Amino acid sequence: MLSYFHNHRWWQAHGQHPLRSSIGAMLGMVISAGAGLMVATHLGDAVWLVAPMGASAVLVFAVPASPLAQPRAVVGGNVASVLVGLGVAQMIGSPLAGAALAVGLAILVMHLLRCLHPPGGAMALVAAMHGHAVAPWPWHFVLAPVAVNAVALVAAGWAFNTLTGSRYPHRAERLPEHRSPVGIDYDRADLEAVLDELEDAPDVTVDDLDAIFRAVQIRRQSRPSRGLV
Repeated sequence: MLSYFHNHRWWQAHGQHPLRSSIGAMLGMVISAGAGLMVATHLGDAVWLVAPMGASAVLVFAVPASPLAQPRAVVGGNVASVLVGLGVAQMIGSPLAGAALAVGLAILVMHLLRCLHPPGGAMALVAAMHGHAVAPWPWHFVLAPVAVNAVALVAAGWAFNTLTGSRYPHRAERLPEHRSPVGIDYDRADLEAVLDELEDAPDVTVDDLDAIFRAVQIRRQSRPSRGLV
């Protein structure tokens, strides 16, 4: 079975095949929902899956190399945001003001904790709105279903992405060109300085950009020179 996955290119991570991402997300949601259902049944809760997990699944299975899709972001972003949402619901009586404040504070907290995760905004919003519902979420919902859903989704993402040839959690790839003895005239500090000057930073790590730039420069220097005719 393992040879099937590795011998069929449509399963491979290269090119981010839509079918691969779709199947992975479906499997991930089944595992996330199943874990939530088991815990909810044990605790006697009615809620076993939260909607923002669908958005988290898009990141984990469609763009697993994104910093926004890493386990720290998925688990930390969702847990921190639901805490913010529930806390705001306790302090703010107006659902409108509470919803706006919850999303804004969730973004701030995720930035500070280095776990920025777009579905966290939805998680904070849902938690804040449920805090004003007829049956508001209790505090233990932070652990179940939110944390349970998130951890199960990350585990499914690790298994599926590893099986289909993707590094998850993502690590900067050491390209083959790095083994070349050719020297390079490149300073990582310059790259970091340029990124700091950008108004909108790209959704890619400095390590990945550094690896790509070095590989391109080494490949260029390794190309045979063409003399003038």
